[in-house]
Amino acid sequence: MSIPILLFGGIFNLIVFLSLKTFRKKSCSLYLMIMPWFNIGQLLTGNLSRMINAGYNIDWTHNSLFYSSLIFSILHEIPSIIYSNYGHSALSNQPIYIITNSIYQQYKAYGYFLVLAGFLPVFIPVIFGSLAYKNAPELTYRTVPNCSTFTVMMPYNMYVTVATILNLRDGPVAAAKLQFAESLTIAVYYSYFAAPFYIYVSVSRRFRQQLIYVLSQTCVTCFRRQRVISNQVLSAVDGY
Repeated sequence: MSIPILLFGGIFNLIVFLSLKTFRKKSCSLYLMIMPWFNIGQLLTGNLSRMINAGYNIDWTHNSLFYSSLIFSILHEIPSIIYSNYGHSALSNQPIYIITNSIYQQYKAYGYFLVLAGFLPVFIPVIFGSLAYKNAPELTYRTVPNCSTFTVMMPYNMYVTVATILNLRDGPVAAAKLQFAESLTIAVYYSYFAAPFYIYVSVSRRFRQQLIYVLSQTCVTCFRRQRVISNQVLSAVDGY
């Protein structure tokens, strides 16, 4: 049930932002209309496979090389297809899909996970949000999204850093602690991609009104279409 709950937030955001001209006519709303697509994609490609593995003990990355390759971007992850193969996990000693090239493994560990997918997405909104806050000091609430982004996404980045530096073969206790930290930080990490809709609904009265208006208009439109189709069918029957 958690996946639909997480996805509904992004879907409702798209419905509201794309249905109202108030958002479509403003360039500043472009971010609000684009980010739900990325959030939904992130939840489907990343969190869904983890939940299937945790709930049903089915690891798509173990059972399917195609899925392992699909979740990566085509251009950036071409070396992953070339330098990857099945190996054994340091935690469970089970066969997994790992990188065999040492140089590319260092790039993935430090260049991609720590910089491109780790600290860089955190520091960019913090830096630009700080600049925007400096130019508009009266809007103190603008700092809240930056603080929440830093707080939510940083723990998982710190876990990746620690897991990369430490030797997982030091003992089963250290491995168990890292597994617990991974589960906890991943749950917090993916909540960032699902939380915007629920935050908007909780704190914004205008957004709640717009959501109710869009959903009611959608229901009315669907009802009218069904009524027109029913009338056309009845007219055709009466004609015979």
